[in-house]
Amino acid sequence: MSNQTPPKVFISYSWDSPEHQQSVLALSNKLRESGIDCNLDRYEFSPPEGWPRWMEKQIEQADFVLVICTAKYKLSYEGKKEPGQGNGVGWEGNLICQNFYNKGTLNRKFIPVLLESGKVEDIPTPLQGTTYYFAHNDEGYENLYRHLTNQPANEKPALGNLRLLPPVQHHITYPTPSKPTQQKAQGFIEDLGHSIKLEMVKIPGDTFMMGASEKEEGSSDDERPEHQVTVPDFYMGRYLVTQAQWARVAASFPQIHRKLDTRPSYFKGDDHLPVESISWYDAVEFCQRLSQKTGRDYRLPSEAEWEYACRAGTVTHFHFGDIITTEVANYDGNYTYSNSPKGQYREKTTPVGSFPPNAFGLYDMHGNLWQWCLDTWHSNYDGAPDNGAAWIDNDNQNIRLLRGGSWNNYPEFCRSALRYYDYPAFAHFVIGFRVVCSGAAARTL
Repeated sequence: MSNQTPPKVFISYSWDSPEHQQSVLALSNKLRESGIDCNLDRYEFSPPEGWPRWMEKQIEQADFVLVICTAKYKLSYEGKKEPGQGNGVGWEGNLICQNFYNKGTLNRKFIPVLLESGKVEDIPTPLQGTTYYFAHNDEGYENLYRHLTNQPANEKPALGNLRLLPPVQHHITYPTPSKPTQQKAQGFIEDLGHSIKLEMVKIPGDTFMMGASEKEEGSSDDERPEHQVTVPDFYMGRYLVTQAQWARVAASFPQIHRKLDTRPSYFKGDDHLPVESISWYDAVEFCQRLSQKTGRDYRLPSEAEWEYACRAGTVTHFHFGDIITTEVANYDGNYTYSNSPKGQYREKTTPVGSFPPNAFGLYDMHGNLWQWCLDTWHSNYDGAPDNGAAWIDNDNQNIRLLRGGSWNNYPEFCRSALRYYDYPAFAHFVIGFRVVCSGAAARTL
């Protein structure tokens, strides 16, 4: 190790059983005995700042956070704790989510760790795909220790000289995403004042197949079963809500339930950028203020409305086909989906309208920002409504739906069928929203 300062490590875990707690304590003690400045709640009695602030401080100050993954930890992390369990993991889960996506950087801080009872499927969703360690055996512990102390098992050999090779020409042709046949847009324009407009597009009702088949690459069981849904007419924002629209409503439209920051976004400098760092509660407040001011019924879309509007009559993985490129959407182009090529990683949001719209005339239905929906989270579509309504008939009110993917996500997260979720109080610069409206008088835009 070139750096002699001991790395600071915090352990996040759930109190599954006395045996599990003892295993975690033993791991922490072993790390401390080996020169790692490791900390966990068992070393504290009652921190004067309270447990939530203490946990936040530990995560902020740590060089690494070891996430001890078990089935119970994952449930608590996702807000599904069993009766009698504490809130610690839920608090830590929110903090880990926020830090995990911080500034769009790759994750180097949060390390999934599995002990005797842990399984790979117990790793929380945001940490899946990152390097994990089985710390209960000698080899796994050594690999973890090497990670924490920056001591790779294999050193890179010295860099040699480049070889000059004769040129060989290859002609590779990538398929081009299909261009949608755009329909004549019907809808209306809401005047928010100060020359700020909100364009609403009519989405004609119809029946479609919602979800993904098992053959769809990157799909998961929460997107199944595929099921038929009949969606009535509604109106949807042509664009994600922009920073200018948000600032106008937040500053000038009367408050309903909560105050709104007029400039919450991380990315600034262009009022045509979509507003982000918006919680579900904030988005609902925006819709309620808009409804009261205009006399129309503005709200977040149901999950079914969102997918129907995204697909715009298509049955492919994206509304422009089965491949995706950074020429048609804003996502992390360092990664590929199916036969799609690599592309650009912009590391930020792009102004609304930067990419081609779908056949309904909607922009940014794939990538740029995750979009809040009304529905609460359900782990699959068994029992889902077939009439396009929001699905909120369970007790899981503390997790809400997100759709569309973001500038910081793999391309497979931008599929039409992909479902994601987060706590309604969670606000981050990968999350925005668009509005829908019912019962408005239409005219040609």
